[in-house]
Amino acid sequence: LWAFQRLMLQGSSTAFLVRGLQEVCRLWPALMTSAQLSLQRLMQLSDVLICVKKELKASGPWKGELEKLEDFVLQDLAESVQHAAADGLAEVIEIWGADKVLWQRHPDLAEACAKRM
Repeated sequence: LWAFQRLMLQGSSTAFLVRGLQEVCRLWPALMTSAQLSLQRLMQLSDVLICVKKELKASGPWKGELEKLEDFVLQDLAESVQHAAADGLAEVIEIWGADKVLWQRHPDLAEACAKRM
């Protein structure tokens, strides 16, 4: 994702990524039941969500399927981080740490991270 962001013009890939994230949101129940959501995949989704969120921030509020997907990811991260190695916990905090409102909206994730520390 880091290389992708730097090779593309800012905003040029946003619509493509939004469509992909909307598809992931639509498929979430199937991904859950087939146990395809490892901590690594949740972290990858987190990276893309943060990237798209930053891009869309200028164009309007973060809502709809993308907000729903963010909630799904954070809910699963709260469960997964309890069993994560120290580097996994550090990555969660690095990716999501700058968003104070997020931590207030998802106290279960904040609590799970605090307990794991």
